[in-house]
Amino acid sequence: MKAISKRQHQALIAALQQLKELSVSSSNFSKVPNFGKVSEEAALSADGFLPYIQSLSERFSHYEALLSQLADCIAEYEALHKEVRVNVVAPVLRQVKKETRISQRRKEQYRLAVEYVTV
Repeated sequence: MKAISKRQHQALIAALQQLKELSVSSSNFSKVPNFGKVSEEAALSADGFLPYIQSLSERFSHYEALLSQLADCIAEYEALHKEVRVNVVAPVLRQVKKETRISQRRKEQYRLAVEYVTV
C-alpha cells in the first residue's frame, strides 16, 4: 500500500479547477467561427468537474483523518509498550536473573561441598 501524496492531490485538484475554468471560457469562445473543434469528452460542462473535485477532496480529508487516528493509536501503543517493558518485563527478568545467580551459587557451593566430602 502506498501513501497518498498531498502534493499530487493538490496538483490534480488544481488541474480539474483549471479544466473547469477552461470549459467555461471555451463555451464562450465556441461561438467564434473557426475557433477549433473540441471533442464532446473534452468539452465537459463546468459542473462536470465539480463532482470529481468534491469527491477527491472528501476522500483526501477522510484519509488525513484516518492518518491522524493512526498516529494517535501508534503513540498510545508505544506508550503502553514502554510501560509494559519497564514496569512488567524488566522487573521479572531482573528477578529471574537474580534467582539464576543464586541457584548457580548454590550449585557451585554444593559442588564444592561434595568435593570436600569426597576428598
